[in-house]
Amino acid sequence: MSSISAEKKKRFAGTILTVLMTLMLPIVLIVLLFLTVPKLRHSVFLFTLDLPGYATNFILKQYVPPRQFGKAVPWLERELRLVNWFAPPRNRLLPGLIQNIEYVLTRARFPEEFAVLQPFLEKVVRSHPNLYPARLWLARTLASMGSLEAFEQLKEAIKLSSADAEPFRIAIHLALKNRLPGKVKEWCDSYKKSHFGGLVPLDYHPAQTPHQPSIGLRMLALEIVSQSGKREFSWNRGLRLAENITYDFPFGQNITIENLKLHLGIVPGIYVGLKKIQTYSNGQRKLAFEKDLSMASWGGFHLESGQILTVSKDGEIIFILPPKEGFGSADRIELTLSFKRLAVAKTSLCKE
Repeated sequence: MSSISAEKKKRFAGTILTVLMTLMLPIVLIVLLFLTVPKLRHSVFLFTLDLPGYATNFILKQYVPPRQFGKAVPWLERELRLVNWFAPPRNRLLPGLIQNIEYVLTRARFPEEFAVLQPFLEKVVRSHPNLYPARLWLARTLASMGSLEAFEQLKEAIKLSSADAEPFRIAIHLALKNRLPGKVKEWCDSYKKSHFGGLVPLDYHPAQTPHQPSIGLRMLALEIVSQSGKREFSWNRGLRLAENITYDFPFGQNITIENLKLHLGIVPGIYVGLKKIQTYSNGQRKLAFEKDLSMASWGGFHLESGQILTVSKDGEIIFILPPKEGFGSADRIELTLSFKRLAVAKTSLCKE
């Protein structure tokens, strides 16, 4: 009996050892894989950080389409607490929270729905006072409820990014609704002059180069493509919201021009007009082009007047096509351009 019992114990121990080895082997392989492939380790780490945002969004989709915002708010508050706990004030979890709040806010339409969201949005602003979308969300919520406290949030928002039209749109609408002509005039005048602060991260722009990480809203970039296909950039940092301003683009050498591209970091709702192109070589003006300029754009719309209307938050590219005789060669180019912001409301108080 004792020998049979010992044999059973031995088989049982062997089975346990086999199971443990079977479980341990994949774990050891995964650990070795993470140690030897840093990119994989980094990707898994980033995916893990995105999981709270994905999970919250999955749950929000059960409540937001049927407009049950009261049930959506507790899940947003849980994600906000996690973001604040992880590494304040900003961290890798924050973009997921921003996307989820925008998912909810873009579907709210009525004052009673905004009233449900207001306490949560106030918490977001207290936690992240320098987060531009948070100021804008709270301002839109207060304005939808008719509260003049929205003006204070909008003033803070334009300190962070005055190029965006949304704060001005909300402020002018609120002022008109409450019959505040002084406020309407104040915000209209401010809107016409404002073009500082970007809408996309500073490390990104379609005209990005290793030496120029972002062209910015005050900067223009003229790209020349030579007949050999070589690409050259010249920068001008003096963009102004005014008509018929001449912008200078010097190049380091004389280049035979195949075509021109004008890169703009401006925001939606801008009229852009090109009146004249002048080319220079060794200090002497060579050619001037003013009539029948052919242009195309990356995403804008072309008006009958010849101006281009910008619509993208990612800036604009204007393709300037050569005439039959071509642009010739040049080491400096001057463009006479006009930039003007379109109105965000129709009222006599916003006219020049």
